[in-house]
Formats: sequence, C-alpha cells, structure tokens
Amino acid sequence: MTPQKKTVAVGLSGGVDSSLVAALLKHQGYNVIGLTMEIYDGAIKIQETEKHACYGPGEEEDIELSTELCKKLDIPYHVFDLAKEYEATVLDYFKAEYLVGRTPNPCVVCNHALKFGFLVDRAKEAGIEFDYFATGHYAQTEEKDGKVYLKKAKDSTKDQTYFL
Repeated sequence: MTPQKKTVAVGLSGGVDSSLVAALLKHQGYNVIGLTMEIYDGAIKIQETEKHACYGPGEEEDIELSTELCKKLDIPYHVFDLAKEYEATVLDYFKAEYLVGRTPNPCVVCNHALKFGFLVDRAKEAGIEFDYFATGHYAQTEEKDGKVYLKKAKDSTKDQTYFL
C-alpha cells in the first residue's frame, strides 16, 4: 500500500500504540486524521489508580494527550461523544452476561461495535472523509495471492488479533 495522498483516520486512545501508528503513517506520507471516542460520562463513579483503564475519569487525560500529539504532528483531530452508545452496547452487555454467570469481554464488544462501528460512522456523518481506518492494535498482516491476512503478533504476550 502506497500513500498516493490517501487519507487514514486513526483511532487515538492517548496511548503509545495508536500514537505511534499516527506518527508512522504521517511520516510515510499519508494524510492522517485523529479520531477519539469519548465514552465516560461520569454516571458511574470510578476511583482510578495511576494506570487507568479506557473507561473512567482518566479519559480526559487521554484526550489531552491525543490533542497534543495531533498538534505536534500537525493533523486534524476530532472527538466524538459516544457515551450513550457505550452504555447501551458495552455496559448493558457486560451486566447481562455477568448476571447469567458468563464472563463478559467488554473490550471485544467495544472494539467491534464502537471503534469500528459507531466511531467510524460518526466521523463519516460529520463529513470527515478518509480511505482507511487504523488503530494501534498489536498484530501482524501478511499479503498472499493479492489478499491481506491478519496474523498473530510476533510477541504472543501482546497479541491483540482477537480484538480484530
């Protein structure tokens, strides 16, 4: 894949992986746009530690970090409020699964429905045009016979292909 002035929207979390993806794509000559979903509305009070999760009051810091990154990279940045979608899709799923004795995996649901669904849709509805959507998920791809295949990461302890 060559840039040829293609535009890539990058789902930014404020973390190292998605930040590196944005920087690498920009360095390779792509037009890059940063997108972040705001999912914490404060309705559930959470006491966070130094290392916070993606859902909680630390989200403000993540958005600040993503804002600064986009300023440094000189790329547009957009934040979309998806708190209602998160509650209806992820939190309600989590509660329902837990109540029937199953172990829910909210990250799998969130990645599929919110990052690759609502976030992309909301950006397009806002008139943001892009050719590709990228995240900082740790995985590998391999091109074979004109098709691109998703493969487990070299470091199996960091592999995130099950999210994709």
